[in-house]
Amino acid sequence: MIIQRFLNFKKQFGNNIFSKLNDFFDKEKEIFYNEKIPYWMNQGYTNNEAVIKARQGWISTIGRNLEKVIEILIKDFCNENSLKVTNDKILKRRNLPVELDLVKRLILVHFGQITKHIKVFMITPDKDDEISFSDNPRKSRIVIEYELDGIYLAKDRFDSSNKIKSINMLIDDLKVLI
Repeated sequence: MIIQRFLNFKKQFGNNIFSKLNDFFDKEKEIFYNEKIPYWMNQGYTNNEAVIKARQGWISTIGRNLEKVIEILIKDFCNENSLKVTNDKILKRRNLPVELDLVKRLILVHFGQITKHIKVFMITPDKDDEISFSDNPRKSRIVIEYELDGIYLAKDRFDSSNKIKSINMLIDDLKVLI
């Protein structure tokens, strides 16, 4: 359901879709809460308990769907550049085709051996400002900025760096890699 609404949203905003992701997920969160809070209250939970249950459900839902949305967003770029897309759920399967088994073996993390050639990126809305700001940075920003090759924020206000950037920069940075 969310993915179908996202595909419609993508048609509406075209190339500006990256800067609108936060708006999309804010609206989806509102829809989710409006459905789930009454559901949990009808199950006998108090309003506060229903809100907590809805929040917990949203965290799970946003995680799964953000992955799917990002895959949709980079799929066109990958197709145009003869690249293929996979995800961790596929790579965790048993009896993979030879090509995917090779990919899995190449990206297995063995610290100090093969990890230098693997680029690791993170995409996040960073709703709790855990990594958004560099004045008096939180530990998570310091660690993430040190460990990852790029962090792309789906929000308007944050302190950028050579690694922490707007999600609008994702495709440009992927182009540099190929």
